[in-house]
Amino acid sequence: MSLRSRLACIFAALAIASIAVTSFFAREMAMDALHNAAQRQLSQAAQLMSERLAIHMSERLNDIVMTSALWERLPAADQTVRRSYLDDLKATTANYAWIGLADLTGHVVVASGGILEGADVSARPWFDAGQRSPAALDVHEAKLLARYVPSTDGEPVRFVDVTAPVHGASGAVDGVLAAHLSWNWAAEVRHDILSTLADLAQSDLMVISENGEVLLGPHSLLGKTFVTPDPAIELFAAAHVPSMGAFGGLGWTVVARQPVDAALAPMAWLDHALLGAVLVLTLLAALAGWRIAGWIARPLTLLAASAEAVRAGAAIESLPTGRFREARQLSNAVASAFCRLRQSEAELRSVNATLEDRVAQRTRELEAARARAEAAATAKSDFLATMSHELRSPLNSIIGFADVMLDAANLPAEAERRLRLIRTSGDALKTVVDDVLDWSKVEAGKLQLQPQPFDLRRLAETSLAIVGVQAQAKGLTLSADIDPGLPLHVAGDEGRLRQVLLNLLNNAVKFTPGGSVTLSLRQGAGDAIVVAVVDTGIGMTAEQRGRLFQRFAQADGSIERRFGGTGLGLAISQKLVNLMGGEITVASEPDRGSCFSFVVALPAAAPADATPAADAPPAADAASAATRHGRILVVDDLAVNREIAAAMLEMAGHDVVTCAGGAEALELLPAGRFDLVLMDVQMPEMDGIEATRRVRQLPGAVARTPVVALTANVIPEEITRFRAGGMNDHVGKPIQREALLAVVDRWLGRNTPAVPEAPVDAAAFDRRIFSNLLALLGSARALQALTTLEAKLTALTVPDAALADLRRLAHTVVSLAGILGFNSLSAAARRLDAADDAADADAALQALRGSGVEAAAQIAALIAELREAAGAGDVQAKRVA
Repeated sequence: MSLRSRLACIFAALAIASIAVTSFFAREMAMDALHNAAQRQLSQAAQLMSERLAIHMSERLNDIVMTSALWERLPAADQTVRRSYLDDLKATTANYAWIGLADLTGHVVVASGGILEGADVSARPWFDAGQRSPAALDVHEAKLLARYVPSTDGEPVRFVDVTAPVHGASGAVDGVLAAHLSWNWAAEVRHDILSTLADLAQSDLMVISENGEVLLGPHSLLGKTFVTPDPAIELFAAAHVPSMGAFGGLGWTVVARQPVDAALAPMAWLDHALLGAVLVLTLLAALAGWRIAGWIARPLTLLAASAEAVRAGAAIESLPTGRFREARQLSNAVASAFCRLRQSEAELRSVNATLEDRVAQRTRELEAARARAEAAATAKSDFLATMSHELRSPLNSIIGFADVMLDAANLPAEAERRLRLIRTSGDALKTVVDDVLDWSKVEAGKLQLQPQPFDLRRLAETSLAIVGVQAQAKGLTLSADIDPGLPLHVAGDEGRLRQVLLNLLNNAVKFTPGGSVTLSLRQGAGDAIVVAVVDTGIGMTAEQRGRLFQRFAQADGSIERRFGGTGLGLAISQKLVNLMGGEITVASEPDRGSCFSFVVALPAAAPADATPAADAPPAADAASAATRHGRILVVDDLAVNREIAAAMLEMAGHDVVTCAGGAEALELLPAGRFDLVLMDVQMPEMDGIEATRRVRQLPGAVARTPVVALTANVIPEEITRFRAGGMNDHVGKPIQREALLAVVDRWLGRNTPAVPEAPVDAAAFDRRIFSNLLALLGSARALQALTTLEAKLTALTVPDAALADLRRLAHTVVSLAGILGFNSLSAAARRLDAADDAADADAALQALRGSGVEAAAQIAALIAELREAAGAGDVQAKRVA
């Protein structure tokens, strides 16, 4: 067979094969597209009807619930007014067939249109269900109303019932309010939706009950058990009718269906079109192959002869090419390839001669780039250290003097408000600086975890307590859901985990205008702990969620304007959780709240060893720990910083001496008998590190005087340098009074705040828990928490209060009493909250009231002590001023 004939046959065969394969896949894709389109529309129709059914049932149930709540406000003596009210309610929606109120004997007292008044309905299911709670009941045929509501289509009249209890002034159930909804409204919804499915011929919608009975659909299937259709014969989609609001759902399922033949009817036309296309295109391909084969064969024959001549030694520049451009290009390419090969050999020899020089030049360039990168990293570290110092130094004055002035007595209300604004703004700026420094450590890979055993429940309680005041100010419900199976102590970095929890909780409180915020701790697989913060706040869109963990990014610009922040908190929290081996995930929808969660491995651990380390602060004995006041030397070149530190320390009862530099401190120390030195780091002439080195060289016990750095440079490299220079600890600027006093107390051996001990029962009250909370929150917040608990205990003693209200109140007492150290009170409140029946609840209530009486005296003593301590601080503040 000649080349021309062979190529013609090959082209024809390829054309037939390609067209057949293309047609096959085109047909399959078309069938899939039609099938999917029909399935998608059926799903949409089923979902739409399920939502409309749920909305309607929810609205009608809400009507009845609201009417039951308002019923006692209607004149009880005049049933005409109440009947008129029910008639008006019935007129608002055409689907109401009857609305009435039955007393507890089961007799209809008043009804719309007066129908069934006096009738006994005690045997009707809606009367029994309505006595317990608002409810919706499934479809049923009319019984007592059958003679009042005639059938319009020859079928039995069917209703759906909604019912709710009516409470009297005492809170007890006085009757049951119910409404019968005509089931015809569901048929109208079905008709409306089917009228929109013009593309789905022969489609249908059905409503199936929870037990499989057809409630709505073709007359031939009503009341029968629904049988799932064969997918090869009939397409169908199902959607469950969801619960909505007070409507908890009745287990209904909406099924949309359509015969497969009807859905795939357009395929018949496509089959005919594809067959015709195959025949026509095959003929054209065969003709084209015959002509193309002739054009290709002749130049190839000439080129083969020329190539044979070249192989025999002919010059490649004179290869014959024929009249076609492609053939000329091929022959020219072959000739050029031989020429290029000779040139490449020459170039390769030249490249080998210069390769070593180029490698050396590239190495020098890489070394220069590495040096520039290291210089940039050094410059960045220097910049961060400098900016940290320059920003924190003025913040020290702003926050410090604001704290001192806020402690003054008889401060005008407007002045106090402005000072608190100054204090809040200073804290916000300090948070920005801290976030930037944390992020710099994350980027540099220098953020390291320090795992230690800690109490996981205490961490959760203190974190909630810290945000509790802000949540209470907004009227939010703040709660914890802690798995009782969690280990008491776990091993992990408590400080970094607290940083993550506080960031998530603060965000939840910030973005929740009303509702609740819940911290959940659950046991996962193995050592995994599942942590979640759930709120009922403003929520987020999918686009906003995608930007959450980017640095300096927030959900959108409006969020930044409304709520503020740097956009670093979540980015830092994500990096911290990544270091712990987890990842923060978020689920959120607009106006439906958010849930931030992560899983970290926190293995169970024994409590931390209480034996102090060699370089730890000295511990004071129990008799003197709460009363010891130290003599402290404050060294700082800025007078304003010395004044702030001295004021804070003197108000706490310490004896303070100040000086302006390291040299002067070295003169004062030998004869001053100081217990502690607070040393600024950056000072002219002699800085704090050099001064500390010289202190360590002094003779006798003065060389062992604890030295605490007062510094605005709090990045890890600087803190390491301070400790290498002989300093024992550090306090960051701007100085926070609580942080300063905590460090001073630690190094003076004061492990508890200076609050006088009250004669309390150790079994009922844990002083250690209260002292830790006081050190963490400060006196003002602790006093507020005690006052709140006192008010809740008073509310528990109100006679004739509803048990449900008392149980809700006890639920709030469980957490509040526990974090304040009132263990017996917390346990008693928990028993009432968990009581299963009325008898257990009554016994638990009496026990809780007894515990409340015992705790009330202790709470009053603690409140008096805190107020007395605050008054003493005010007097000291006046003396300092």
